[in-house]
Amino acid sequence: MNLKKIISKIPSWPILANIGNNKLVVSSYIWIIIIPIAAKFLEHFPSVLLIKINDNDLSLGLILPFQWKILYFSALSFALATFIYHISCPNLIKNFSDMNHFKEKGLTKVQLINFLSTWLRTESTPYDASGTKMEKTKLIQKIHDEYCENTITEALINSNLDKSVKTFKIKEEEEINAYWIIRTIMSNDRLWIRIIITILYCVGFSLLLYLLIENIYSVIKI
Repeated sequence: MNLKKIISKIPSWPILANIGNNKLVVSSYIWIIIIPIAAKFLEHFPSVLLIKINDNDLSLGLILPFQWKILYFSALSFALATFIYHISCPNLIKNFSDMNHFKEKGLTKVQLINFLSTWLRTESTPYDASGTKMEKTKLIQKIHDEYCENTITEALINSNLDKSVKTFKIKEEEEINAYWIIRTIMSNDRLWIRIIITILYCVGFSLLLYLLIENIYSVIKI
């Protein structure tokens, strides 16, 4: 498998958003709070507590179960991935699930251009779905030529990309198309950050899978 194919397999920002909003991931965060509290509480007791019942001694272990530790690190992986996502994902994708959501919030094509301008100021490199790196200047020129009504020179675009974009005026009939092309461009930027987030999510799910297999095996042995 060549490099482009590998890159194309890395989840885009919208896919990472769906993973982060998964109920299993969200519900796991509680363990980041509960398990350290439980560990701190058990520090005040001996590792083995002897209980006498009807002249019989019963040993009760008070050590944090290994499975709880696995669960904690799984939740921690999810939390780190989600944190990196929130500080790195383009706002247009992070805050709006689709065009309808965008419009429901009362935003228009003017705000869409502002989102694009803000994104251009970040140190990001977009890739298309096939894993090919795309040049920002050519992308912006394409957006202007196909979806905007005003005339702008190539020299102005090349001189200051984010400021020149603010002069764009999207055609009324092309607003939806412009929204989706801009969103698509942003969906595959910051490759290495998306790789890190993907690895963290994989670690989290792998640890949960390990717990599931271990529990199934324990039941089978009964």
